Amino acid sequence: MRGTIPAALKHERVELYNQQRFFTMTGNLLPGMPTSIRDAQPELDALYAEERGSGPQPAGLLPTIDMQALPSVTPFASRVA
Repeated sequence: MRGTIPAALKHERVELYNQQRFFTMTGNLLPGMPTSIRDAQPELDALYAEERGSGPQPAGLLPTIDMQALPSVTPFASRVA
């Protein structure tokens, strides 16, 4: 699924992230699963709206982090070499 969300959201049954999350995948497909990533913005908008609701921000809403404000980090590989 490909799309965008305005902010990260974490609840008991679903977590939606818009930055700073990386996933490792094997490439092994489960039977019956799609073989490609498709645009799904309408579905993602509906899920986000359902989980967030129309009231105040839920306690699970994560703050946005300003990546430019974080200190620079030397990659591990360059420190080992």
